[in-house]
Amino acid sequence: SSFGWCPHASGGAAVVMSAGSGQEQFLILARNARGKACEALVQQVLDSKTVFHFGELLDVPSVAELATTPQSQGHHELLTIFAYGTYCEYQARAAALPPLSAAALGKLRILTIVSLACLSKVVEYPAAMAAVGLESVREVEELFTEAIYAGLVKGKMNQQHQCLEVESCVSRDIKPGDLDYIVATLTNWRDSSSEALQTLQNGIGLAHSENARFNAEKAAFDEMTKQKKDAMRARDADDPARAGKQPGWGAPARR
Repeated sequence: SSFGWCPHASGGAAVVMSAGSGQEQFLILARNARGKACEALVQQVLDSKTVFHFGELLDVPSVAELATTPQSQGHHELLTIFAYGTYCEYQARAAALPPLSAAALGKLRILTIVSLACLSKVVEYPAAMAAVGLESVREVEELFTEAIYAGLVKGKMNQQHQCLEVESCVSRDIKPGDLDYIVATLTNWRDSSSEALQTLQNGIGLAHSENARFNAEKAAFDEMTKQKKDAMRARDADDPARAGKQPGWGAPARR
């Protein structure tokens, strides 16, 4: 699949984005590539500065066939790591896999940063440095900058607190086994939203009822006040002397 899933730790909506247009040319070439040509194509994809999603490429039959051929399995595994994995996962298998160019290695580090950004809105420098195998703050800040300029992460570096503050990020590719989890998560979100909406509607209904009751009571009070004032005016009109004796009504009484 060319779509990815990014369940953000903030509890907000997941970020789901399709693969970029840079993948299209490789998809076309992959349909006719076989064997060594397909391996070379995979290497080009890993080196590319514009391709960060690999799900559709993994679905191409000729690419999927790489996993069934002993001499080509390494390239298929590399592509799988770039789609779903991290720098540390690659390092754990590096001895058994084809070597990566400096460009590909840098891209895998960036993808690892994206994975961290998907998991937390605050990516601390030490955690990032451990995840991508870097020991320099300057190097990890350069990596954050590359991820931001590539449009993969939106956020800003907080050098005082030594962290990357994430506003949003693109997703990684979906692992085939993650679909059930995604469906369950979305179903729970739908149910929670429905419950929240029902609670809100009940609250609105109660507010309308209370407002109507208040308006009715106010109208009754206003009518009662008006009737009393009308009665007092009518009584004073029939007895002018009485009106003069009432404090605050008519002319003041003579001393």
